[in-house]
Amino acid sequence: IQINSGTTTLKTLLVNDISLNGGSLISYSSTGNLNIDGCTFTNIQKTNAGNGSVINGMLSSTSGIIQITGSSTTSFTNCQVTSSGLGGAIYLDIQTGGESKYDFSKASYSIDNSAQYGKSLFINATNLRTAVPLGDGSRIKLGALNPETDFYNLMGYDNGDDSIAIPLYYMYTGIEENVYHVNIDNGQSSGSIGGIDNIGKFNSETYWDYK
Repeated sequence: IQINSGTTTLKTLLVNDISLNGGSLISYSSTGNLNIDGCTFTNIQKTNAGNGSVINGMLSSTSGIIQITGSSTTSFTNCQVTSSGLGGAIYLDIQTGGESKYDFSKASYSIDNSAQYGKSLFINATNLRTAVPLGDGSRIKLGALNPETDFYNLMGYDNGDDSIAIPLYYMYTGIEENVYHVNIDNGQSSGSIGGIDNIGKFNSETYWDYK
């Protein structure tokens, strides 16, 4: 489904067992809104390179809004991209002016969604802090669990920096009055840069550290 203009509403749509060799199931780049209410997406597999098996959307100052809202939950189950892809179910490219133009408060993500980063959702934003502000309202808007237990589930890049995939939990959750580090070793044979490895490893080079 290619959405380039006009408002599109999907209500109680059931989509099962789809293998995609090309783009995403729904590709959105429009001045009109995309409204999704009470739909079910199950076993949507993207077999070629790319992001977002169900939704791949671009939001900007001139775009419309992507909304997963309404009276009923929309579920994403076993939605997958390849091991190099981002956003197993949903991928958003958010440019300046598009940061507030999504609402996934009625989205429900299964634990078997899969991607390199962002098993269920990945946001690539010019300003990730503006796209995912601090506070519980952002958690609700993302459709995140409370509390989120899998930090790979919802992730993002900030301002085109693809060296660090950021768990969105750290964007909307307030931190205590402690010290938080990011430690990137940059392939050094000894020593480290930027912090202490004291929370956990997210990939071969990047650590999110808590002290």
